[in-house]
Amino acid sequence: MEGLSLEFQGARTWLLLGLPVIALMVVWWTYHRTYPPVERWYRWLLLTLRSAVVVLVGLLVFEPVLKVSRHLVRPERVAVLLDRSASMLLPADGRGGDGSPSRLDRMRELVHGAQGENRLSLFSFGAELKSLELPDSLEQGVEDRTNLATALDELRLRGAKDWDRIYVISDGCINAGADPVYSAEGLAPLEAVVVGAAPQVPDLGLSSLEQSRPAFAGGKIDLEFSVAVYLPESGDKNYPQGSVCDFFLDSRKIGEERIELGAGPARFVARTVSLPAPDAGVYWLRAIIRRLEGEWTTLNNERLIKVQVSRSKRKMLLVSNSPDWDFTFLRRLLSLNDDWDAGALLVLKSEDGRDFIRGQDSAGRFSVRSLPGPAELEDVELVLLHGELGRFGRSFLISLAERAKGGGFALVFWPAGELNTGKLPEELSGYLPFSDRQATLVQLKAPDVPSVLFTLDRYNILTGLGQGSQFADLPPVEWVYRSLPLKYSVAVLARTGGSAAPGGQAEEKGEVLLTAYPVGGTHVATVLAQGLWRWHMLSQDASDRRDKRYHRFWEALTEWLLSGEKGEELVLRPRRNVFQRGEKVVLEGAVAVKEAAGQQKDSITVTVWKENEKGERDTVTLVSLRPEEGRLSAEPGLLPPGVYSYQGILHSADSPQIAGGVFAVEGYSPEMALVAPDTSILARLARTSGGKIDADLTGQAQITAGDKEEIVGTSSRLAFSVLIYFFLIFLLAAEWTLRKIKALP
Repeated sequence: MEGLSLEFQGARTWLLLGLPVIALMVVWWTYHRTYPPVERWYRWLLLTLRSAVVVLVGLLVFEPVLKVSRHLVRPERVAVLLDRSASMLLPADGRGGDGSPSRLDRMRELVHGAQGENRLSLFSFGAELKSLELPDSLEQGVEDRTNLATALDELRLRGAKDWDRIYVISDGCINAGADPVYSAEGLAPLEAVVVGAAPQVPDLGLSSLEQSRPAFAGGKIDLEFSVAVYLPESGDKNYPQGSVCDFFLDSRKIGEERIELGAGPARFVARTVSLPAPDAGVYWLRAIIRRLEGEWTTLNNERLIKVQVSRSKRKMLLVSNSPDWDFTFLRRLLSLNDDWDAGALLVLKSEDGRDFIRGQDSAGRFSVRSLPGPAELEDVELVLLHGELGRFGRSFLISLAERAKGGGFALVFWPAGELNTGKLPEELSGYLPFSDRQATLVQLKAPDVPSVLFTLDRYNILTGLGQGSQFADLPPVEWVYRSLPLKYSVAVLARTGGSAAPGGQAEEKGEVLLTAYPVGGTHVATVLAQGLWRWHMLSQDASDRRDKRYHRFWEALTEWLLSGEKGEELVLRPRRNVFQRGEKVVLEGAVAVKEAAGQQKDSITVTVWKENEKGERDTVTLVSLRPEEGRLSAEPGLLPPGVYSYQGILHSADSPQIAGGVFAVEGYSPEMALVAPDTSILARLARTSGGKIDADLTGQAQITAGDKEEIVGTSSRLAFSVLIYFFLIFLLAAEWTLRKIKALP
């Protein structure tokens, strides 16, 4: 069915009716009589031509728009968003148990049973939106994050077409991103289908498992764990009152712990346990909760952590020839960590000007000591050099440089007073952060502005403190150095005032207080101020309100310092020892940059594999890459649960360098703790978008993609048509010719 209409954009009604009538009366009067006289039919021909010209000009003045409309029936444009998060692996029905179909299985059934399945545009969403050909491959891309807001934002950008309808099939366990209601504004009505039923049987989940204290050979492995307990509010109340958690070190059982479940529909039970520690080494510790009779699912009953059993505590040495409050506070703080053996050496002046040295062990006892030589430094993993650095003995400083060259070492410089880097051995001055090796720096009174600690830098040293935020309210320091010439690779962690620029780097505001950067296999930090002890004095009025940032800052920095590898050109390690189900595996590392050759250009091959049931090696992924500024990152991507080995090979001109290790992907996801479907967010989203929600509790939900009736119209503005103007010129030319033939003026 078609329709035709003519509209005028630039005219009022009285003008549209009155002016054409007046114009036509003038035309009629013009040709009512002619001189010389002509035949009547000739006058009517001229009158018709002139009238046509007037009508056309009038139409163009009033901006006519010709509209043609057609009634069409076309297939609906339907987008279906399928939840690929980890909680979709849970059972779809309320009874659960082995062999029960999962929520993913039910979602696939809905898609395959849809009316007009071939018309659907399928997408899956977890951390991001992905196009999908078939829903059968969803399990391969399961993720721990469910970000529906980002998925809706990306759907809006997919192509220029407008969606007629949007289906979201999910269990409603949305744990990431912004509020999806704001992202749905301007989109088509959203139809929500909630798959899965609330459990009608009990369920347990091992929600956390952590090593609470360092473990040493012959001692104990101290663990903290919590169990999520879900008991349905209706039905059979004769549930078991307890369960047992078994602990395995590699494949050997080393203990078990009884768990009392108590009463109540849903809660967490936290426990601690001490297990016997084996010989020094690295082990996989697995905790498994024994399933309850008729338990809904056992997917979340197991956790895996990597346990480090040390032979002894990590040795640190703090050396100072100008002990002050900063040195004292740091010494006390390091002694609080059970994993660290922090000793101190005080190099003091006697009355006759000679040095005498007193040592202080981790228990606080003093004794006569001497500066350590190369053999003693081999057992030390971190040395802090505090005070007037140029006053230390040259042989001791050279021994420090040699120890640092071997890698697996950490250096902290904390100068006091004037610092002349030219007085230091050249072997050691290269570890300082200054671009000028002959710099002379003098301390000045610090400005009375709050200190700022940045928690995000190019090496992610302090990221865990604030996830990229900053502490801008720290007390001012006392003394600083001004306008320091720093190397490009140095990360600035703190300043006197200022703010963080985009990307986490510190803006050039305020004097530098703290720097850090890796040099080969040694991590180096430099403190360039006096008065950091004031940061410890925040909110110390009551123990429950005590500010912990000073301690967390030094602990995080020390952990990064101690993570340096020993004398290796290539360092490669996983971002985490244990990745969660659906989390992308990332391997990070560094390559020693050869100063003579500049930036390292050698290629690196990273191989990830796991052993199959026959004990054979199955390669999972093979990645080739080139380091940038000495840093490298390889992403094997999403891997199924299991223990994996990895190896990186640096193909250098001299000889290949190899680095490797192991990591694991566990079968548990934090999203698994949400065992019951959640309709709250999806119901609000459907209501505000003009759609509806269907809780698929009875298995009767249905997806449809039918036909849509719509009126398609086209419009044409005649004032912009070239043919109209050609026709107008033709009419004028015809009238002029006819008038000349009869000699009319």
